[in-house]
Amino acid sequence: MKKMKFIPILAVVILVLAMTQGLAAEEKAFVGIYPGDIGDYEKAGVEYGIQVFGIVDDSPAQEAGMQKNDIILEFDGTKLFNQDQFTKMLKMYKPGQKIKLKIYREGDEKTLKLTLANKEDFGPKPEYKAYLGVFLQNLSSYDYEKKGLNTNYGVLISDVVDDGPSAEVGITGGDVMLDLAGQHVYTSDQISKMLASMEPEQSVNVDVFRDGEYKTFAVVLGKKEITKSFMNEIEWFDKPSNVYVWNYKDKDGKWLGLQVDELDDKDGLLIKKIYEGSPAEGSLLQVDDIIIEINGIEIDEIDDISDILDEVEVDNEVAVEVLRNGDVLTVTAKVGEKSDIADQLQISIDNGLMKMYIDGDEKKIFDVDKMLQNIDEKLLKNESKLKIKMDSLQDKLKDLKVDVLRIEDSGAI
Repeated sequence: MKKMKFIPILAVVILVLAMTQGLAAEEKAFVGIYPGDIGDYEKAGVEYGIQVFGIVDDSPAQEAGMQKNDIILEFDGTKLFNQDQFTKMLKMYKPGQKIKLKIYREGDEKTLKLTLANKEDFGPKPEYKAYLGVFLQNLSSYDYEKKGLNTNYGVLISDVVDDGPSAEVGITGGDVMLDLAGQHVYTSDQISKMLASMEPEQSVNVDVFRDGEYKTFAVVLGKKEITKSFMNEIEWFDKPSNVYVWNYKDKDGKWLGLQVDELDDKDGLLIKKIYEGSPAEGSLLQVDDIIIEINGIEIDEIDDISDILDEVEVDNEVAVEVLRNGDVLTVTAKVGEKSDIADQLQISIDNGLMKMYIDGDEKKIFDVDKMLQNIDEKLLKNESKLKIKMDSLQDKLKDLKVDVLRIEDSGAI
């Protein structure tokens, strides 16, 4: 699989997003708060208690007058010291029972009375979106030419979902989607945004190119549930709308000019792409070759190639042993200076979608919304294991300043 190296800022964002909490639809008593432990009692002005980081709309807590940043000191007369204690105590109660919560707010203490609700009544209401049931991959001008296409548009369908809408009508992995609902398609992101304006069970025409032939399929769009993120409930950090970095030049970078993938079932690296104008383009290396050795050293991971290139001077050659159609071949390739090719890098974060452009060639890195959906699905199953210190994380993110954002695509070797 492809490896991406991200700078610490991106790692921080991923870490923060991974700590968001979903609402599980369970039959149990419900207060309607997002609780968390207090990191500094002295700063909070209390000797014990747990903090309220958010209130669920129309919940018992909101009706009782509880507010964000309140500190709950006691639960029915019992002092609280951490979130786990509160959660375990709440499990002893049933929906409909009345409880008293002693709280601390801006120097004053008060007791709130509330009637516990059924948590199932506050579960997320399912919403659905249209989907094709395909996995997509953007193509370069080199890819179009290789596939025999005389166009500058089209997106590769790398695979289809079993029993999905596209599979049911005969669309297969390896097809190139040219048009969706009568519109030329250029990128996978364009297709996603087009689908966002369509409805489940809507019929659309999909034009594809397969083995030199053009085919049209009438696809009835499927229905896919949208998982709502906890991010929509509490705005505890601002998701960046746009970030750009221009003219990054990797002065010390070396490469052959290959995009490679690690293999799950065998040793070696699969060549997925050969960059135009790179040293590899002038060699006998081919897409779908499997790199086994370089200069006699076995290759199992992408970093293996980087380590070897570090020891070879620019313009010197390396011996690349590859597996091609069952035969083992040795090909020589020159080591080039990476910055000669990728001398303009643009990073953009736009509406939650992070992309990278190298000399105008688009590469999607990171889909925030999709990642949040996957996170929520996991968190719904592991809610009891979560510990959230949202106040400190929020402060850190607000104070965080970025002078340089650097992302390297280590898949380009």
